[in-house]
Amino acid sequence: MARTEVSLIMKYLIFGFNVIVWLLGGALIAGGTWAIHEKNAMGNIKSLTNITFDPAMIIVVVGIILFTIAFFGCVGALRENTVLLILYAVLVLIIFLTELALVIAIFLYSEELENSVKGKLKKYIERYRDDPDMQDIIDWVQMDWLGCCGIDSNKDWEHNIYFNCSSAALESCGVPYSCCKDPYSSVEEKGKKLVNLQCGYGALEETTGLNFEYKKGCFPTFKSWVKDNMIPIAGVGIFIAVLQVCLFNLLNISLFCLLSILYRFWLYVLHAQ
Repeated sequence: MARTEVSLIMKYLIFGFNVIVWLLGGALIAGGTWAIHEKNAMGNIKSLTNITFDPAMIIVVVGIILFTIAFFGCVGALRENTVLLILYAVLVLIIFLTELALVIAIFLYSEELENSVKGKLKKYIERYRDDPDMQDIIDWVQMDWLGCCGIDSNKDWEHNIYFNCSSAALESCGVPYSCCKDPYSSVEEKGKKLVNLQCGYGALEETTGLNFEYKKGCFPTFKSWVKDNMIPIAGVGIFIAVLQVCLFNLLNISLFCLLSILYRFWLYVLHAQ
């Protein structure tokens, strides 16, 4: 009786946890698909060539991975299917080992990874005006989260064809409004100040001497933020690692119990013959 009760508890713990992850994965797929549809990314040839840098597509891919893994866990636990549970355990182990390898790589190859990440981020700056989702994320990071501009400095916005000083656009030699320390104008609408979208115009011109925009890049600012928040970040990382280890051990115990039952049943069938 005790063994049966323990098996049932583990069964429904695994099932309940994966139902939550399964719903999360479904929500990410739905949200990402809706965002892609709203942007008409699939109907735009230019968007298709940069699909790997699309935040909405990244959300969809993450959602599909979570949805698939959680599906194996849900069905495997509910139906006590050994094959699905083993497959689920292997996938969880692969994710955990990938995370561990990533942490080790960050410490061992920090400089190479830093250069690689900066290269990817420059692609986002280049596509700032081409992708509304990308634009919103960059504006949020620069204005609301870190208070920064560009990757290493505000000069990184020269990589964007609209902000480049050789451009004929109105934004030439400028930066996005999110680089401004106070992008809000004195004009109000419904009790809220409107954003001055032109506050960054001409910010890259050395003759203007503008000092109202952030000049420090987001990458060094982010590194400082990580250093200042190391304890809570480490706490979250340890919690996730412990949760994955506990889940993996729970799976091992459940598989052992299930295989024991199948083995005893097989012995019973042999003796019955």
